[in-house]
Amino acid sequence: MQVLLGPEHTIFKVKDSQEDYGELLEYIEVNFNATYVKKNVLYIPVSAANNRNKRILLMKWLYSYYKKNSSNVSKKLKYELTKRLENPIHLYLLPQENIITISATFYENSVCQLGLNERNATCDLYLHKHFRGVITLISENFNLYDVNVSESKKKELLKIFFSKTQLGGVNVKFQYDANAFNYFFKMSKIDELEKACRILNVKSEDSLRDIKKNYKKLAKTFHPDISTLHETTSTKKFQILTDAFEILKKFKVSV
Repeated sequence: MQVLLGPEHTIFKVKDSQEDYGELLEYIEVNFNATYVKKNVLYIPVSAANNRNKRILLMKWLYSYYKKNSSNVSKKLKYELTKRLENPIHLYLLPQENIITISATFYENSVCQLGLNERNATCDLYLHKHFRGVITLISENFNLYDVNVSESKKKELLKIFFSKTQLGGVNVKFQYDANAFNYFFKMSKIDELEKACRILNVKSEDSLRDIKKNYKKLAKTFHPDISTLHETTSTKKFQILTDAFEILKKFKVSV
């Protein structure tokens, strides 16, 4: 690890070689509005929302991390870091020398199983952040995760995920069958279409005009402004109808 003290920014170059590195990223994620400003660089701005005590603790953590990983510790460094508490912080996350391999297996129930060749706190943090709410660790011993992407937005997250070469500064490569990958998304679209048809009580071969007619009929029943149901219930049901109609409308336009 290196510390570079610029005129306006406090810069730390951190190599992912310690177990507490993942804890450090998690602490930043929870306590600060940090963003990646470019590849491998985590930027922690100065903000009124950032509690000063939390920034002090972060500086102490980074200093102790540097001290543990460097034989060239200046006596003045702690004093200099304390003076820079009001400055933005850059964390340069240097990639690991080794590469994490992620294998993917696809199932017909819209579940993609991810397997990592080794346990890595940074990758684990990234996976849970990227697939928030739809990922489950099913085996800690074998580093296996299930990702349920039954919703269209989640499918897009999976596609973005497979385009990555790094997860939070850790180099990664993917292993999966391209044909299985394409078939998985094709089947997901078919499942989505069938579900939309059931919601609107139509068939995929029906005309867009008939589908729209059924949608309007059901919409009158569940629209929050006129429905006799509780507002929360009617709003939810109305949104489901609208989403289903949008799916079928796109399908009819594309065929």
